[in-house]
Amino acid sequence: LKGKVVLLEPAPLEDCRVLVTFMEGATLVNLAARRMNEAQARDLRRRTGAITEDWDDPTMDVYDEI
Repeated sequence: LKGKVVLLEPAPLEDCRVLVTFMEGATLVNLAARRMNEAQARDLRRRTGAITEDWDDPTMDVYDEI
């Protein structure tokens, strides 16, 4: 998007601090190809957020071979 930061969700109305993280190799997901709209994607992200920390934990890699 030519150097612009685009929010995926609405910003809170209160004053807050912001952290922007650039992730190498990150790609945008084609929601239409997955028959999903932005509201559904936000809901999915909210519902699965609790498992993300465990999923990304390197010690969980042992379960990949099971």
